[in-house]
Amino acid sequence: MTKTLLGILSIVALSGLTGCSKEPAPEIQAARDAVMEAEKAAANEYAPETYAQAQEQMNALTAEIEAQDGKFALFRSYDKAKEMAASTQETAARAATEAQVGKKAAMDEAMVAIQEARDALQAALTEIESAPAGKGSAADLEALKMDLAQVGQELDAIDQHLQAEEYRQATMKARAATATVGGVRAALAAATQMKGSGSR
Repeated sequence: MTKTLLGILSIVALSGLTGCSKEPAPEIQAARDAVMEAEKAAANEYAPETYAQAQEQMNALTAEIEAQDGKFALFRSYDKAKEMAASTQETAARAATEAQVGKKAAMDEAMVAIQEARDALQAALTEIESAPAGKGSAADLEALKMDLAQVGQELDAIDQHLQAEEYRQATMKARAATATVGGVRAALAAATQMKGSGSR
């Protein structure tokens, strides 16, 4: 075998060894971008498990890249890193999709809770306006009206959470408002019953 042939074979062999030694920058960036998109979609809140998995995969990918970078050039191989990047990108994309679905469900839940609170408030306002006033009850009715007015202000403030897409906070506050209105209506019903009993 001639020296020229040996030289060619050596070059081919080295090419085979170093062919996978180039860091897969586009694939890594695509994985990072996918994780960032999932974060923007609030996947940490609406798809926490899948988002956490994507983050773990991204961390493992980073560790793999660092491990290969630390090797002598002829022994580097980024084949595994490419596979990990593709898997990370897929998981992150799934997290973003799940987050969109979860966010829509949370928004619908918030809108229902807010409407229920407003309906309860309106019913309470109607009841309190038609409640019989008598000696000693005017102050109590006024206090209940103030409680309902406060609930109305709180419901108006919930719109800020909707605009910020903070749907779970909006739902919690709307349900708290409904509970407050329920307490007012119960107190009003009890006072009306006592007044009715006292008039007999």
